[in-house]
Amino acid sequence: MKHVTVYTDGACSGNPGPGGWGAILIYGEHRRELSGGEAQTTNNRMELTAVISALECLKEPCVVELWSDSRYVVDALEKGWARSWKERGWRKADKKPALNLELWERLLELCDTHAIRCHWVKGHAENEFNNRCDEMAVAESRKFQVPPEEGEEEYNHPAGAGKYINHRKEVITMGKFVISNTKNGEFTFNLKAGNGEVILTASETYTTLDACKKGIESVKRNALAHVEDQTKDEKTTNPKYELYADKAGEFRFRLKARNGENIGKSEGYKAKASALNGIDSIGRNAPDADVVLPEA
Repeated sequence: MKHVTVYTDGACSGNPGPGGWGAILIYGEHRRELSGGEAQTTNNRMELTAVISALECLKEPCVVELWSDSRYVVDALEKGWARSWKERGWRKADKKPALNLELWERLLELCDTHAIRCHWVKGHAENEFNNRCDEMAVAESRKFQVPPEEGEEEYNHPAGAGKYINHRKEVITMGKFVISNTKNGEFTFNLKAGNGEVILTASETYTTLDACKKGIESVKRNALAHVEDQTKDEKTTNPKYELYADKAGEFRFRLKARNGENIGKSEGYKAKASALNGIDSIGRNAPDADVVLPEA
């Protein structure tokens, strides 16, 4: 059988909202790019659609190395969750209904045709093919974004979000803040995007759960801050994301409240554009994210 490498990614602004997907197929020296989108969808549906669309292009059974930054897709296939959901009548282990079953049905049929090995790749990092898929997915999602109506203004984020903020209610993507216990009995949190990627961690630990919750509320209030690019010595008003290059040459950012307090920080990114994408992801996920408390 032929050996094909596939990279995929999905994007969604609003979750549900306008979404897009991108895929790259590589066979020897040949490379093909695919993309598409929908006006009303979710991030997970776009992740699945990207994989399905790529596999449906194959005209014969192949050995496929599938690379995705979606834990939802990779784990469900590699760990057998999707097949277990199907065997239980599309119910998960907790008896709750599995979502997107019509897409999973199509994907599992394709898995029966091809020999697929799944690999997780870190999103918004140094992988050029994953980054290209992300570019295509975001570009497709923007095709379905509507112009601002009365009472709204366009939010021109430096990362190029191109979304609209309604002064009565912000348009956001659902993520979640996860609170956990530290080894010394204190509390900390991180913010996870819809695909499970950690995009912000607390700048400090908290002695009480209430203090940790207040830290989360501060992030929510300040998530749509301006970017202060310290690599160019640009200064903006608070609240702000301070974007800087560390000693290793990677790009990082920290989120500061109006009082100058550090309330969140990022991991390192190889490229400045990736760091700006991380900031934009926080702006989409944080304002209305759920809070997950640590287990008792």
